[in-house]
Amino acid sequence: MARNSGQACGRAEEKRLADEAAALAQRVKEQRPAPRSEAALRRNIEELRRGQPDYSQMSTTLADVTRQQLVALKDMVVKMGAVQSVTFKGVGPGGRDIYEVKFENGLTEWRIGMMADGGLKGLASA
Repeated sequence: MARNSGQACGRAEEKRLADEAAALAQRVKEQRPAPRSEAALRRNIEELRRGQPDYSQMSTTLADVTRQQLVALKDMVVKMGAVQSVTFKGVGPGGRDIYEVKFENGLTEWRIGMMADGGLKGLASA
């Protein structure tokens, strides 16, 4: 009996992963942003400006990297000034949403990856 239960769980997990992959492929094809990605990006930029990112909303890896780079990230965001606009540019092949963020003192490109629960999986600026 336990074996069948394990097989059912395995099939359910395979289906969930396949469904997620199909949804991502469709989002990339349609170049449609992930739900809440712009709001998450705006929130994260403001948290960095204050030097108080919400690590509970990040993957473990992103939280670790952010802790290590917080001083430099805060300095960059503060120097850029206030956010004037955020424009969705597309979805990268890995599924990260690409945004152009116009600040008072410059323009940057950000890539944001979202977790299923709405948290941040990855975030990078260039």
